[in-house]
Amino acid sequence: MGKYKHGKQLREMTKEEFYQHVESGNFVKFSHKVFLILLYYVGCRVTEALRLTRDKFKVTKSIVYAEIKAEKGGIQRPAFELNRSLPYVELLVKRVEAVQDNKLVFPFNRVTGWLIVKRACGENFYPHFFRLNRTVKFLNNPQVTLDEIRQWMAWKSIDTVNNYLGYSERTIGKLSQEIS
Repeated sequence: MGKYKHGKQLREMTKEEFYQHVESGNFVKFSHKVFLILLYYVGCRVTEALRLTRDKFKVTKSIVYAEIKAEKGGIQRPAFELNRSLPYVELLVKRVEAVQDNKLVFPFNRVTGWLIVKRACGENFYPHFFRLNRTVKFLNNPQVTLDEIRQWMAWKSIDTVNNYLGYSERTIGKLSQEIS
């Protein structure tokens, strides 16, 4: 398996692989499992997820809205929308509803965030992998524009996508066609 700095994967994690990690992961607490699920679906940074309080979520009959404040100078984005029919989203709903008042949904620190990912997915994984994974999934979809990806990831500049283009099958495929 190819690696980049800090063990970045060169291919995206499939839904099936992720679900397998969720099912067989070594989670200490229920909130740890939900944390991993949020990272996978949204691709937010660990610190962005750790700052979430109950009031940053709005749960409707069919959608969970997560208002996640962008960090590292990113632009403010609208709330993420997670369809409740997605696997494991109901676990997120259960966790949010269990939080009293506006306390933290994930009451642990960054180190614990790293340990959660390592325990559940293995040593070659780390929290930012899920941000990379979400970006690569979008890049591999020819119907998703680079500007849409920029908005989802809350990047100020479209140039930030250049850090991820090398991982994209769409980019590799396009360049392979140029060789012919």
